[in-house]
Amino acid sequence: MHPPSQPAEAEQQQNDIELDWAAINAVDERSLNTPKLGPSLDVSNLSAPFPVWTGQQGLSEIEEESFDVETIPMAGPPPSISNIWFLGGQVATSRSSHKCTAPASLEPRPPRRIFQRRHILRNCALSSVIVGQLTSFPKMLIQGQHLPPFITPPCHVHEQLAFDCAKSGRHQCLLKELAICAGLVEMFFSRTPQNADFVWKMIYAERDRLRREHESFDIYHQLAALQAVTIYILLQTQDPESGDSNETESMLRTVLEIAMSASDKNKLDTETLHQTPAREQWVHEESGRRTITVLLMINLMLDCLLEPERNTYETSCRNNIETILLPATRDLWEAPTNFIWRTEYERYLSRRKTTKTLKVGDLLRLNEAGNFQDMSVSHGDLDIVPDILAWCEGLDSLGSLLWMIVPFQQWRMNPGVNEVW
Repeated sequence: MHPPSQPAEAEQQQNDIELDWAAINAVDERSLNTPKLGPSLDVSNLSAPFPVWTGQQGLSEIEEESFDVETIPMAGPPPSISNIWFLGGQVATSRSSHKCTAPASLEPRPPRRIFQRRHILRNCALSSVIVGQLTSFPKMLIQGQHLPPFITPPCHVHEQLAFDCAKSGRHQCLLKELAICAGLVEMFFSRTPQNADFVWKMIYAERDRLRREHESFDIYHQLAALQAVTIYILLQTQDPESGDSNETESMLRTVLEIAMSASDKNKLDTETLHQTPAREQWVHEESGRRTITVLLMINLMLDCLLEPERNTYETSCRNNIETILLPATRDLWEAPTNFIWRTEYERYLSRRKTTKTLKVGDLLRLNEAGNFQDMSVSHGDLDIVPDILAWCEGLDSLGSLLWMIVPFQQWRMNPGVNEVW
């Protein structure tokens, strides 16, 4: 974070702070990659550029439709997604195992609408839980002291700002891009049918400004711009009726352009742990990774990417999701002061059994029962098991969402499912 009141000597640190944006693929300006889940799944990778909405079917119509397995057969979810999460008979079920099973054939899915629930998940209660959590993030920006779990308030790092935030009951310390975003979020939730169009014009005008100016931002304000556009995407998700008139595809292009620009400015070796870093550096890197994680979650649960070119960038996107670092534990992420954060970080380092950073790829080695599989002592894989288990005990809200997301990605990578996803 880099608020205006930051000490001058911190300016010198900016050039030394780097961030790994491995999840962003810069091959094509219209692509937001869907990375590979990992060798333990034995499936091919998927990635895709942005979608173009050409249909006319409304959200209410989609939800009212009722298809059984004979009309739209589809591959069943992995064993980790029990049939109890599905309503309305969307998937076939084995009575003996009470698990979803895969029919022999697949048919194309209905037309897409950008930022709407994927049709294949329309009757899945667990997907409703995930989308509900994601769409709650914008309101967190304007209510109380707890921000969305990918944004850290600057007053936690620059404690001289904390008094004004505590006095007002909400954060007054946000960078310009997020402060404007908070104002627009308030307008969104107080909109009426008479001024709704005006509110959306204001939101998309701010999107246009960020798209024009983000190249000139420093790394802190550029990350704030990326986080703001992520919030705008989640707002658009909650107002499907305005999607067509708002040209929502432009929002996807903007978030990709800003993320790719940030990728060019931030590089970081994330293979091993080092000594305790400066908190400002750690917060910037952790916030960036969490923002990318949220965008990948949005892409998995909502219609975002075009069908025809979804496998175009398979090679260049390989292993991206495996290399994303797991979100920090709640004690580190939510530490309200620098002293508490440093204490927790040193405790975290002292409890680690290895110096290897924990990544999403490590979680992908878990089987249905939650045990690690395909680990060999010769490769040192068993050494990270205690560290993974300790991370599980300290999950924050984003880490919990990540746990719920992984089975859906595994299901999506099954043969034939991608055609109807």
